[in-house]
Amino acid sequence: MREAYQLAMYTLDQYRGTSVACRYAIPSKFAHQESHADLMRIVNAAVAEAILKHPVLQVGIIEAESTRPMWVQLQRIDIDQHVTWHSLDASIDFDNTSQKLTASEVDGKFSELEVRSGWGLLILYQETTSTMEINFTWNHPHADGVSGKIFQEDLCQSLNTQTLHERKTQQQSGSFSVELPRDPQLPPPIEELCKLPLSLGYMAKMAWAEFGPTSFAWTRPCLAKWAPFQLSPYQTQFRAFIHKTTLTGLLHGLALVSIASQLDQETAPAFESGTTMDMRRFLPANPAAYPWLQPTRTMGNYVTLITHQFDGSLVSQIRSPISSKDKTLPLPVDLIQQVWSISARVRSEIKQKLNMGLKNDPVGVMKLVKD
Repeated sequence: MREAYQLAMYTLDQYRGTSVACRYAIPSKFAHQESHADLMRIVNAAVAEAILKHPVLQVGIIEAESTRPMWVQLQRIDIDQHVTWHSLDASIDFDNTSQKLTASEVDGKFSELEVRSGWGLLILYQETTSTMEINFTWNHPHADGVSGKIFQEDLCQSLNTQTLHERKTQQQSGSFSVELPRDPQLPPPIEELCKLPLSLGYMAKMAWAEFGPTSFAWTRPCLAKWAPFQLSPYQTQFRAFIHKTTLTGLLHGLALVSIASQLDQETAPAFESGTTMDMRRFLPANPAAYPWLQPTRTMGNYVTLITHQFDGSLVSQIRSPISSKDKTLPLPVDLIQQVWSISARVRSEIKQKLNMGLKNDPVGVMKLVKD
């Protein structure tokens, strides 16, 4: 069900691409222009090897707009359709170019879902720096954020060993393709791997939140009516530890103060934010039904969301010390303490969710949603 949800968000144009980029040091023997063809061949071979490790990169999607979309196995992957090289002159700023191209990749859409797997690689190469950046961008129905890290790790391993996988790859007339297995072992959805227990109280709470009368919307002041869905494109670590939080918690605290200072009480009386959490830590390795499965090395959608609510009283306390001051000045000391307090609370909520494991998780409710 998680994959169907991500696909629905994509077809409704609420999601575009997801991206993880890594920079690689090019070995000296491949760092010159005359060796560029050899470098491309090795990278293509490493990409082919990584693809064969992950079945979710070997499939397309049919009936994407229906209530029952399905994976479809592809016969082969044409590397040239998925990998784009950009060779930069020495005079071009690498970081600025990377930022612009990454934004373009994330904002782009995936075409021909039925016959092309939803992922791509953008490779930036600059001879003078002996550096290569590989930006892996994919369609969220195929995999979650941690999957991008897994792919980059596998790709790095293949590049370091320079495995060419000649039996599985074919290069003819300038093209480079990967023959795919006929019966791939797609990662099972999380609801097939383990139980997702739901208490009656939790189910009632979720049902009320989704289907309760709109006339009672005033009881949920954190609903962001000031930020409706857009149907068009848009574009310290030690101190955290001392204050019993993490960088994740701190980001929530800082974002809350920043947004609250820019929106008035009437527009946004309260707020809600979310933390995505990797669920692989709860999944069994080598379960009886899927003896080949290693969740920590598997690309798939094994992610959930933890919500954090900040009520009107708290938001008013945040707005009070900054409402009458120049917003360009540093934050007052008492407001900084408030940031740390909020950050610690968020960290506590994350820890509580970790302790609960799979119990009362939104993913468990998704099996009840047919469309």
